[in-house]
Amino acid sequence: MMQAEARRRLAMTGASGFVGSVVARRLARNFELLDLYHRTPAPADIVGQSLYIDLSDRRSIDQALRDWRADALLHIAAAADVDACEAEREDRSGNAYQTNAVLPGLLARTCRELGIRFVHISTDYVYDGVDGPYHDMDLPGRAANWYGQTKLEGERAALKANPAAAVVRPSLPYGPAHPRKRDIVRLVRSRLGAGEAFAGAVDQFISPTWLDDLGDGLAAIVAGQGSGAYHLAGATLLTPYDAALVVARTFGLDERLVRPATLAEISGSGRAPRPRATALLCPRFDRELGGRVRRRGFAEGVGLLRDLELQPAPPS
Repeated sequence: MMQAEARRRLAMTGASGFVGSVVARRLARNFELLDLYHRTPAPADIVGQSLYIDLSDRRSIDQALRDWRADALLHIAAAADVDACEAEREDRSGNAYQTNAVLPGLLARTCRELGIRFVHISTDYVYDGVDGPYHDMDLPGRAANWYGQTKLEGERAALKANPAAAVVRPSLPYGPAHPRKRDIVRLVRSRLGAGEAFAGAVDQFISPTWLDDLGDGLAAIVAGQGSGAYHLAGATLLTPYDAALVVARTFGLDERLVRPATLAEISGSGRAPRPRATALLCPRFDRELGGRVRRRGFAEGVGLLRDLELQPAPPS
């Protein structure tokens, strides 16, 4: 009898977060997973093993990857609160800079020295939004806010330390509910469901990403050998105003509560500047991996989320 082929071993950071928890469930179909966590471990039903680690300590990361015999490391963990990051602007000793700009380079260098694949998750916010939408070969200059700037410097640090690494840029991920995050779908639903108006920008352009597609795309990228930047975003380019209308129609909420506004009108004091057009085009991903992973449009993804919520809960 032929012995089953052993699954590849993938270590990942951020598996307990909004993006990471959904992505990990998709990756668990193809990989044996190790959750490297600093604050919160991933639920036991998602990953096979969780290990507390100081992500700023290269020696402990090196040891963990060696001991577990990892084939690859997927780095999702980040300081992702855009407005909190803005409060640390230009502070290179702050949490945002150390987490988003410094840590990716340390992890990338460790993976290069160990001879394992490194895939780093970035963001559409590395672009300033002036000339979007952006192809994956469009080089970012300077981001519109500190979060985007730290993520851009993290990309550069990772690729400088490990030219074989892959950097993946999603855009506005959305998916199942998470206790620490409200995506664009949840935000619109919470406002309209409470009978409150939602002001959606009509001069901003986005490409929201269904998290299942992101997870399947990352599985393909981790298993491949491509290096450099990949855009992995939804197939629909639209405004937040139009996105809110899609959400309202899909969930049977009052469309009259969706109000058109300009980006300037809804940008409050104390908030980080939001780029005008960071919608992402994904020709490289579609050319290399589109045969295995389909990027869904926003209306289809929101419909899938609605259908998912309508499914009966599994028996306890």
